Amino acid sequence: MTDDIQFTMVFESNNDDGSANYKLDLNEYTTSKLVEIGVISLLKEHIEQERTKRGSIYNRAKMMIGKMMDKLKVIKPAIKEKSGKVVPAKSVKESHDDIIKREGKAAKGAKHDFMLSDKTVATRTKAAKVAKAAGEVKKPGKKLHSHELRQALGVKKA
Repeated sequence: MTDDIQFTMVFESNNDDGSANYKLDLNEYTTSKLVEIGVISLLKEHIEQERTKRGSIYNRAKMMIGKMMDKLKVIKPAIKEKSGKVVPAKSVKESHDDIIKREGKAAKGAKHDFMLSDKTVATRTKAAKVAKAAGEVKKPGKKLHSHELRQALGVKKA
């Protein structure tokens, strides 16, 4: 099979509406390419029709996912030093004590807080409420502890 598009067009007749009839002789390669292009065009059209039919379903799913992503969540432990400096854990695997140990003297007497998904810092009390509302922790106490968050997320301590 030659990889060149080759064809001949032979005039056959004129029509009353001003169009004409032609006979096309195509080589095998040209015929296969036209079929391929036709199939691709039909598939594209079908996909677009399906997308239009199901667009509302896709849009509703996107909105639901978006709302789930927008829900405020507790991300990881953090400490707030007496100076006001906030030091977040490297990951949820780290406890408040691990952060204090890593930070040394400056962290002595630091408050045990949590980082939230909106990049704010929350007290243990507020973090417990956020974690419960987000469904992260089923039954937190009045104050959230780092081990409760790890346990709820199924993460082992570092």
